[in-house]
Amino acid sequence: MKKTSLTLLMALCTFLAFSQTKPDSTGTRMELFFTSPNMALPLLFDAAIAHAAEMEQLQASKEIAQENITQGKRQVLSGIGMGAGYNYGSRIRYSDTDQSSNPWNPFDVPVQPYYNIGVNVSFSLLNIINRRSEVNKRVQALKQVESNEKLTEREIRKEVITLYQELVLARKVMETTQDAYQSASLSKQIAEQRFSQGQIQVDEQMEVIDYHSKAALALEEAKNTYITSYLLLEERIGTTIQNLMNIGK
Repeated sequence: MKKTSLTLLMALCTFLAFSQTKPDSTGTRMELFFTSPNMALPLLFDAAIAHAAEMEQLQASKEIAQENITQGKRQVLSGIGMGAGYNYGSRIRYSDTDQSSNPWNPFDVPVQPYYNIGVNVSFSLLNIINRRSEVNKRVQALKQVESNEKLTEREIRKEVITLYQELVLARKVMETTQDAYQSASLSKQIAEQRFSQGQIQVDEQMEVIDYHSKAALALEEAKNTYITSYLLLEERIGTTIQNLMNIGK
């Protein structure tokens, strides 16, 4: 009979605890964060990707790869050489010689001064042959970096989803343990009153106290898990969740 009355007492306290009116926060941004993943997750994705150090490294690698492509296209110019030269002198004008001229006498033969100027361009045939292959190789390196960028973004999204789900679950667990703790606290108060009136024995009161202690410990553990999940998600996105939701207005 005593066990039955104690069980009914604890059930009544649980009902009273769960039936307490809670503040209506359905319309708040923070409540929507926990109840509307379709709205929260895109904001979390963008923030996490923008904050990720691995994305900064890939961006730097991408810029290097793009610069390598530009240099590869110009590489053929490194093998091009240019030169110039000139010479001058005089030559005999045979058309102006006459029969009285002595061709063996340089002073008696009409001459014409002349000069030549030349420009030459040389280039490496090997550079031209290898240029296309070298540029293609550098383009493929850029594509590899871009592929790694997409894979990294995907991994970040997966991690954010996991962290978000853990946070939502931790919040629900904490709310449940809060209700259980309120129930245990009410049970303890009623049990103390009934014990002082001699309606229950010491062992029944101790059972209620033990239940209250376990509920208090469970609540602390749930709070710790919730806070840890909250901070881990904020660390990943590089800002507070509250700021993120304000930005998303």
